[in-house]
Amino acid sequence: MRIISIITEINLNLTPQDIAYQLKGSDYLCFLDSSLLHNKYSRFSYIGWKPAFMIKSRGLKNEFINISKKINNFSYQHPLKYFKENLNNFIFNLEEDKRDNIKVLYIRGDNIDEIKLLARREDKNIPDFLGGFMGYFSYDLKDYIEELPQNTIDDISIPTFYQGYYNKVLAWGHQKQQWYFIRNFIVNPPVGAQNSDNAQEERVREIFDSADLVDPGIRDMEVMDRVRNDLGRFKSEIDEKKKDIRKDIINKYLKNSSISIKLKSNMNKKDYIKKVKRTKEYIYDGDIYQVNFSQRFQSEAKIDPMDMYYILREKNAAPFSAYLGFPEFTIGSSSPERFLY
Repeated sequence: MRIISIITEINLNLTPQDIAYQLKGSDYLCFLDSSLLHNKYSRFSYIGWKPAFMIKSRGLKNEFINISKKINNFSYQHPLKYFKENLNNFIFNLEEDKRDNIKVLYIRGDNIDEIKLLARREDKNIPDFLGGFMGYFSYDLKDYIEELPQNTIDDISIPTFYQGYYNKVLAWGHQKQQWYFIRNFIVNPPVGAQNSDNAQEERVREIFDSADLVDPGIRDMEVMDRVRNDLGRFKSEIDEKKKDIRKDIINKYLKNSSISIKLKSNMNKKDYIKKVKRTKEYIYDGDIYQVNFSQRFQSEAKIDPMDMYYILREKNAAPFSAYLGFPEFTIGSSSPERFLY
């Protein structure tokens, strides 16, 4: 599979959180938000919406969701094997595959330049994520990697992993204060071409919408025109003149005196202290060297999830925050560290 990836510098009069807020009604919104320190590990924030497809797993039951054609296919196998199969179909594993099969174009104004893979990596002002999978892997995935005691109850019932393939992404460069619109097109393989994987080509045509496909001989200027059309559609979804979303959120809840949040923990103070002591014993005995010991707080409240996240990122900014809006549930995260590098 060949990909043409286009990076376009654009001007928007909105912050990343304001754009994410306005896109909250989109299918499968994913906001990777570097909202605290903007160092070498958190140079960009990314927003993905309306992915080409989603894959999710509930243990051995896996699901492929074709967004545009509204088709769901199920597969019963090991979740990591299932994810790897989809990864191999749409991502290049080897460096030579990337060099041979991905073309990166950079648009600044009316100028369009091709950027080589190595040059893109060395230029810290160019986004390092150009689209692909965004989502989460849950801690419960451990049960399919190691044999561990099964002494917990699944009382939330969310997928083991949930990943979307995003071929259009917004990137905000914190250091340069620059917006980038990233669009990926799949090169539509000619039918019957030599040295081609017919099965993969057929699957690509089946999954991706016609708007995501381009002909092999497409000229760079034609690609630029298609990107501009996509940008026009995106800008029609947001209101660049909209001001002070934060104030609107605060006013919404200040005027609603019926909202009451009562937090409930899954353990009392006595149990909490007992488990902390037990954790320290494990460390002294050499059984563990690090632990993420936590308690769950839950509450019922009629609050828009994005409203809550918007205020959370202001009150508790973190370098690796995230907002994931799925049809069944929403995840808001405010993490001080990376789990995967």
